[in-house]
Amino acid sequence: MIIFNFMNNIRYQIRPSTGRDVIKIGKYIIKYSNNLYEIFYEYQNLLEIASSNTKLFRVPKVINLIKGQNYGAIIMEYVSGHNLDNYILRFLLQKDMNTIKIFYKIGESLREFHNLNLSNLKINSLAATDFDLKNEITKLSEDLVKLGIVNEQFFSDISSIIKKYNIDSRIFMSASLHGEFYFTHIILHNGEIVFIDLHNAQRGPLYFDLAMFNISLYSSLMFLPWNPKSLIPLTRAFLLGYLGQNDDYFIKSLGLAELYIALREILSYVHALYTEGSFIRSLLSAFKIRRFKSVIDKIILSRLRAEIR
Repeated sequence: MIIFNFMNNIRYQIRPSTGRDVIKIGKYIIKYSNNLYEIFYEYQNLLEIASSNTKLFRVPKVINLIKGQNYGAIIMEYVSGHNLDNYILRFLLQKDMNTIKIFYKIGESLREFHNLNLSNLKINSLAATDFDLKNEITKLSEDLVKLGIVNEQFFSDISSIIKKYNIDSRIFMSASLHGEFYFTHIILHNGEIVFIDLHNAQRGPLYFDLAMFNISLYSSLMFLPWNPKSLIPLTRAFLLGYLGQNDDYFIKSLGLAELYIALREILSYVHALYTEGSFIRSLLSAFKIRRFKSVIDKIILSRLRAEIR
């Protein structure tokens, strides 16, 4: 448990400065930012989602919006409860099957979120076709080779796989996206699933939230003592909940989306590695890059190789 608590604290050490933060005051949370547009945007999204009367999940109730000259803030309810860390730990240590059920329900909840008709969402610029996705993966891989983060063999393996791989077009269907659907942005409150941090909600291909959730789990330094493969039953339960049935073609196609997201994340941490002034943050960024590379090698590429044989 001491090790887990230490790894859990890493999350807060590695976060880059974003110009936003939260303060808890009694029963309320004040989320503020030096970007007034971003705060107003999240405020609108929270109100619209709440008015949609969702059945499988909810978002924090908004109390008020504060507008300043160079900042904005949202006052919202403080949602007490548990994030997923404790449940994941119980699964890793005890194979607790209740965690499997929770991840299935999260998948169902995300499907409901994706089907919401939210009117004010930004349109993202993510790869939205088979060709675009493969092209982006190639470009990201090339960039990482030039930076010396991966070798030519790594690039060759990826190039060989994506040329042979057919993608289910359904992963590109347009949806209302959370935009930062990390497992850390989910709270369990008295049996309810609560989604938080909606400042980056957007309209785009549904694979983004699905792949981001899985990658955030596999790559988390909180679970560094375990092989990322140990988490596959949880990500599979999540996808089965989202789909409502076993759909191997869809799930296999999501592998390339996960590769795309993982490569994007590596590049962002490479940038942090060379721009952060803090030694601790630079060190943690290096650990994060190493974890992502392990996830790509041990889970994503391993699975993709097996599927095209």
